[in-house]
This record gives sequence, structure tokens and C-alpha cells, in this order.
Amino acid sequence: METLNISTETKETFSSISNVFIDEYMTEANGDFVKIYIYLVRLFHGGCGFLISDIADHFNMTENDVIRAVKYWVRLDVLGFTYNSSDKISGIVLKELKATPVKKRKHDNIDITAVMRIPADDTEDVKPEDTAQQDKTVSRAEPEKKVAPEVREVPKKSQMTAKRLESASYDENLQEILSQAEAYFDRELAQRDINSFIYIQDNLGFSFELMEYLLEYCATQKKLSGAAVEKEAIEWYKRGYETREQAKEDIGQFRELYRSILTNLGIANRVSPTPSELKYITKWINDDLFTDEVIIEACKRANLSKPNSASFPYVNGILDKWKKFGVHTVGDIVKADNSRYYEKSRSKEIAEENDEFMRMAKKLMN
Repeated sequence: METLNISTETKETFSSISNVFIDEYMTEANGDFVKIYIYLVRLFHGGCGFLISDIADHFNMTENDVIRAVKYWVRLDVLGFTYNSSDKISGIVLKELKATPVKKRKHDNIDITAVMRIPADDTEDVKPEDTAQQDKTVSRAEPEKKVAPEVREVPKKSQMTAKRLESASYDENLQEILSQAEAYFDRELAQRDINSFIYIQDNLGFSFELMEYLLEYCATQKKLSGAAVEKEAIEWYKRGYETREQAKEDIGQFRELYRSILTNLGIANRVSPTPSELKYITKWINDDLFTDEVIIEACKRANLSKPNSASFPYVNGILDKWKKFGVHTVGDIVKADNSRYYEKSRSKEIAEENDEFMRMAKKLMN
């Protein structure tokens, strides 16, 4: 396809969005967060003051949704704050963006709900947010080979006590996670939801960044309850995810394979395998050392043989037979097919020879 150009016939004014934001920051952000940032840019170019409630009404969101979006961009150093002489937040700053996004940092529990209206000609003394923090480039080491996640034993839940619940109310990171969860779930959290997040933090040992990405991921999968998030967290724990980057890389690495397996088995109503199905996939990759192409070919053959009932155990049976013939690549499958054909042909010849011998022996005996 030929390259397409973009032009315009409109005489309307435009708001300038940084190319760095589009290339580096926008791709990983929640869609609502992107909306809020673009709208803030629009307000800046229009010289407009604003109310948090006005933005919420404009996008049919809650004020908490808007606050959560602003906090997200503050943690990525995309936005900052200005302060008045009373050290109160008086405005939001569109910061100069780096070519490589800085890693999310744990932030103080900033209260921006007090931001009511920011006049366009505000002349109060302000002090820019400290920007002396060094950039931190996230390192992503390339794996030597693809390895399916190993399964770890899951720790039991600690008994929930009144003292632990009280201490949770002072934990700023946990309170931020609970605030985000309320926004994603679009409801106030029940105590059982809160207990799930405490379990994820205390017993599974998830960091703030990992819990935050867990929430983002679960929201895309429509898993909108504490129990559903806890269940997903347990799967992540079993696979050994300890950082946001590790989880993101691993999920991205295997998501396409999972989707292909399910599609070729005729399973079109979901995109992720169940825990029992995941055990099969882990075996095929880690123990049997099959390539993705071999696994997909086995799924295709299973679906051809049993269009309405192809299953993971059936695929496993095909792969077990291929393993006996030393199959690890698609090229090996051809050799295995030829070998099986030869064996079947030779077995048929032997059977015919035996039948002929028995007929001759019977004739002689008569």
C-alpha cells in the first residue's frame, strides 16, 4: 500500500500535541487518561481556566476519574503543578516531555480536589514543581529464548485484623490503588474488595507499580471486582511477575500465541486460556520445546479432525506423537508424516504377508 498524506481544508484553530507524547506516552495510557491530557492542552491553547467538575461533566466522568488521570500524568512527569503564596495548588503545568518516558514513580497523596477555578490571568506568586529528579530509563533485557511462565505455590491469606485495616487507611499507596479501583469498577468498594487488595499487597507482595498495572490490565479484560483482580493477581504470582515491566513484556509475548491457539481450536468467545489450559501450553513450550508454529499446526489438525470438540488434551495427544518422532519445527512435521506413512505401509505389507503365509499353511495342512 502506498504512503498516504494528511491535509486539511478547515480554517479552524488547532491545539498542538507533542509528537513525543503521541509516540512514547499515548500508546500505553488508558484511553480516558489520554482524553484528559488532550483536553488540558485544549484549555491551555484557549487560555481558559477550568473546574475539575467542568471537565468531569464534559466527558461524562466522575471528578475522581479526572483526578486519577491527572495523577497518572504527574507520575509520568507529563504534568506538574504550580502553587500560590499559600502553598496551595493553583494550576497545572504541561511539562516538557522526554524522548524516553521516565518510569512511574510513587507519588505523594496530592490533593487536587481543592483546585476549583484557575483564572487565565492569575498573577499570584507560584513556584514550579521541582523537576530536578533524574530521568530513569526502563531497561528491558531481551530474553535469550521464549520460556513459558513457571507456576509458583500461592501463599495463603493472612487473617484480617482490625489493626491491619486501620493501618491500611494510612497507607498512601494502598489508598491510591483503592481509589483507582473505585474508578475502574464505577462503584464504592465493599470490604471484601478491600481485603482482596490487602492480600495482593501483603501476601503476594505486589509493588505499587505492579498493582497499578494489574488494575489497568483487568479493566481491559472487564474483570471489575476485587475477587476477579485477586484471581488474576494469583495467576501473575504463579508466573513469577515481580515488576510492571516483566508482566507487560511477558503478557505481550504470549498473548498472541494464546489468541492463535484458541482461534485455531475454534474457541472464539475468549482471548485467554484457563489455568488448566495454560499448564498444557507451558508443557509444550518448556518441556517439549515445540515452536509456536508447531503448536498452531497441531491445533489446526485437531480442529480438522474434531471440528466441534477439539480440545487441549486432544492437541496434547498429537504433540506427544510428534515428540516421539523428534518433531520440534514445522519441517520436522513433514518428516514425521512420511515416517508414519511408511510405518503404516510396511505394517500393512507385513500383515498381508502373514495372511498369505497362514493361507498357505492351512492349505498344506488340508
